[in-house]
Amino acid sequence: MIRAALAAALALLPLAVHAQPSFRREVDPFAVLDSVGTRFAQPFLGGYARPRPHLVDLDGDLDFDLVVQEATGRATRFENMGGGAFAHRTDRFLDGLGAFEWLRFVRFDNDPYPDLLLEQPLGYVQAWRGTATGAFEQVADTVRLATGRPAFVDRQNLPAVADLTGDGRLDMLYAAVDGGLVFFEGTTPEPSGAPRFLAPVEPYQGIHIVGEFGKDAGTRHGASALALHDVDGDGDLDLLWGDFFNASFYLVRNDGTPQTPRLVVSGNRFPAALPFVSSGFNAPAFGDLSGDGRADLVVGVVGGSFGQNRTADPPLFRFDGRAAPGTFAAPVPLLSTLDLGDGAVPAVADFDDDGVPDLIAGTTQGRLRAFVNIGNTLRPVWQPVALDVPFDPNRYAAAPTIADLDGDGQADLVVGAFDGTARWLRRTGAFRFEDGGVLVQPPRAQRLRPALGDVDGDGDLDLVAGDAGGRTFVYRNTGTRAAPAFALVTETLVPRSLLRYAPALADVTGDGRVDLALGVEATGGVRFFTLPSIDRAVPLPDTLEALPGATPAFFDADGDGDPDLLVGADGGGFVFFRNGGASSGAAAVVAGVHPQPARTVAHLVLALGTAQTVGAEAFDVLGRRVARLNETPLDGGAQTLAFDVSAWPPGVYTVRVTSGGQIVAAARVVVVW
Repeated sequence: MIRAALAAALALLPLAVHAQPSFRREVDPFAVLDSVGTRFAQPFLGGYARPRPHLVDLDGDLDFDLVVQEATGRATRFENMGGGAFAHRTDRFLDGLGAFEWLRFVRFDNDPYPDLLLEQPLGYVQAWRGTATGAFEQVADTVRLATGRPAFVDRQNLPAVADLTGDGRLDMLYAAVDGGLVFFEGTTPEPSGAPRFLAPVEPYQGIHIVGEFGKDAGTRHGASALALHDVDGDGDLDLLWGDFFNASFYLVRNDGTPQTPRLVVSGNRFPAALPFVSSGFNAPAFGDLSGDGRADLVVGVVGGSFGQNRTADPPLFRFDGRAAPGTFAAPVPLLSTLDLGDGAVPAVADFDDDGVPDLIAGTTQGRLRAFVNIGNTLRPVWQPVALDVPFDPNRYAAAPTIADLDGDGQADLVVGAFDGTARWLRRTGAFRFEDGGVLVQPPRAQRLRPALGDVDGDGDLDLVAGDAGGRTFVYRNTGTRAAPAFALVTETLVPRSLLRYAPALADVTGDGRVDLALGVEATGGVRFFTLPSIDRAVPLPDTLEALPGATPAFFDADGDGDPDLLVGADGGGFVFFRNGGASSGAAAVVAGVHPQPARTVAHLVLALGTAQTVGAEAFDVLGRRVARLNETPLDGGAQTLAFDVSAWPPGVYTVRVTSGGQIVAAARVVVVW
């Protein structure tokens, strides 16, 4: 009786129905040019700050595809399109395989599908078998020694896995944190096919590598990435060693035979004729990418002891192999994409008064970079342009956003910084700004991410900001449009968490009020909220999957009147989402739900303005989909959709009505037993 009464009460609660944003990711939505005018092939991949590349034939077409791991448990897949070009396929490759710190593609069975070894916390190695569907199935949750003990590998070190001893079994090498080379010799595999190893030998063949520079020469060691490959073309496997304290590679040459290796450290700069300088901890991968029969070298700069000022630009590149083994052409970028270095934060507006949206972006290092739009409102074309901003030594982790705070109709900047300030940069000309002073500095704030919009509907700009402590501050503008004054209203607009938040403000629901998009920087999601009052945020059901470091900014990229979304990422680039908008003229209204509460079947009565294709999805209070009705053609007028709810647990469910893939209406359904 109590449950039925509660359900009846819930059924009487009004449900505010908003047009839901319908965002679609695109990696090449419009032209972005580099500093010499060359168009990036895929400008909005998100950039790379700590890439670990892997070359493997994933689709069986006899060329090397690319997998890039940028963060724990996340990998991006690219398909090799020939001619050195790679096409982005997914940022969620290997989802469901856990929080792996490193991975290695290997083959430990006799089928044509690549298998996987990957590390799971802390130091355990799992074995996964590749299947014909492209999925992986686990065959060993812990790779073991012949004695039955686990084969531990330090999680910050990327091992090399190949048949070093020429006996047809996989061996494994990794560099311990003390600089010693650890060797796991392969032995009889497990019945499942998973590899098994003999007890580790350390230091293998007496090899012990530490940094050799500065006043502490000979005493430094650190995380490493190793790869086995026949570098010198003599038929046996050599070892390339990227170390935290080496701006290049150590070459450990094999002077033995394919069956009896003899490893000798033969230099700390490789390729010898083309030494490159990076921040250290370089991750190597070998493969013939050009189809000329020569092995090319792909390098990802994970980042080591030399600091960001020495990081290779871009941090993911390739050396094309030449005719003589071990010799290479000068490095070139592996992917054609926009990458500003680290921690990109976008601000998009017309910064030169020509009526089309330009880009100004901040980075973790505190730099501001500008791109002018030489295209038009329908087809932007962004290219780098000089930016005149006052120097601010405290602008580390620069986070710009747009505002017009002096009422002159020009887009100014408000820049958040690591010191917790939000500083006004007043625009005085095309891409030229002067310091307007600090607007706000919330108490105890660090790494402030501001956004401005008319949250309280009084015609001036209020300020919302997230910080590194997981707070969302709201400041009401108690001044005017031309003379702002900000007063703190709350520091918990959204419940506080341990995650960094980055806000953006725009009307995405089409109700005439400002809504909130909140980038969750740690996970890479973007959450959406309506703002019924200046101190209250109501979550919308959808979450957008972006990349770690998500910092959203709205702008109209295609002139269709709705806000599209550009999201910065920790990797130093951006991902772009086009807003499909809500249906116009074909909107649906839920005229009623009966019975309410429902026990066996729930009927949704729709009022359709026109004939259209309509479907529906039902979600529980945790946002999990429990049912779906495929879209089918319906005539205009009153129509009914029916859900079988007999197997649904008691509770309150949200039903979203879709038309043409867009959400056009919503309703609550209460289920009781």
